[in-house]
Amino acid sequence: MKLLVVVSVALLTWIGSGKAVAAGAIEDVVFSSSGITLSGNIHFPESRPKAGLVVIHGSARKDSVRMSALAQLLADAGFAVLTYDKRGIGKSGGTFQDSDDMRAFTLLAEDAAAAFRKLQAHPRLQGIPLGFLGISQGGWVGPIAATRVESAAFMLLWSGPVCTVAEEMHFSAFAAELPDFSMKAESARVRKRMESAPRRAGDWDPPETLSRLSLPILWIFGERDNSIPVELSVARLEQMISPPGRV
Repeated sequence: MKLLVVVSVALLTWIGSGKAVAAGAIEDVVFSSSGITLSGNIHFPESRPKAGLVVIHGSARKDSVRMSALAQLLADAGFAVLTYDKRGIGKSGGTFQDSDDMRAFTLLAEDAAAAFRKLQAHPRLQGIPLGFLGISQGGWVGPIAATRVESAAFMLLWSGPVCTVAEEMHFSAFAAELPDFSMKAESARVRKRMESAPRRAGDWDPPETLSRLSLPILWIFGERDNSIPVELSVARLEQMISPPGRV
């Protein structure tokens, strides 16, 4: 848990600063996944890493989603961080996945698992814990990726939804219309809104996959997040931790 707290502090520091940091030791890497080649970097700290992280990005379709500034800040905090161009973006091959279904998430999870194996095989990272850092859509993809590797030691999900895609879309369409959205101020209206959330055949629902994992996971949510239904996600996590009927 200490590692997760250190990572979360670094994330919050980066969010608050709004500034890039100077580059340190960076190694270019390529790796294969599902028949294509993906391109990325490993950012190393100056001393032996505390742990290694694979960054799983959100759904944005732009070259900057590699998030090198965040990777370097985490490296400055003592972590080795692999961040890569998503398929179809930047220097990576393949076709960009702009669907929000299980097929796309599974393919993106295969990419993240391949990145993890690349990090795992690096000679400088032998004997240290390795994990995933999923951001937004990465909160859906990360748990799937963790089921595809045997030695993930932890996972941190930043604004990671614990709900179906249909629920997330239903919520975000509502919250985006409210200026200066705050979950605390709008909780009653949000709960009412979510009562009418649609169901979608074959939708991705995280609890089933999360229940198969046995590694420590830390979620970071924000009160003003107008994309992810935070209250619903927290309620789902509480149900998983203490199911109804458990004493």
